[in-house]
Amino acid sequence: MVENDTSTRELLKRHLQENGYEVMLVPDGFAALLKARTFRPSLIILDMVLPKMDGFMLCQLLRINDEFKNIPVLILSAQATEDDIKKGLGAGANAYLPKPYDAEQLLKKIEELVAGPA
Repeated sequence: MVENDTSTRELLKRHLQENGYEVMLVPDGFAALLKARTFRPSLIILDMVLPKMDGFMLCQLLRINDEFKNIPVLILSAQATEDDIKKGLGAGANAYLPKPYDAEQLLKKIEELVAGPA
């Protein structure tokens, strides 16, 4: 999970762990690229507003790299205008959910993305 806000990170981490997910926290886009190389996540949840590299750029870089292009990306962001959502999906995200998020909707979307296409 790539999120620079400490309280959001910790709340989401606790919620996901309570539902059986292993969670690695990363505070910025640049660190996320480095961690993805060694950790090989099954899903990347990212915010759009991040230090060092924003979520749009991170998503684009993940999609053009053969190493990461098949990892599902879920954008979870307070930037949730129609244009923001189009931009995020256009950058290669598999899904875009607005903050504040509905916990059950988030879990359902994560399950769908991790399971892959039917």
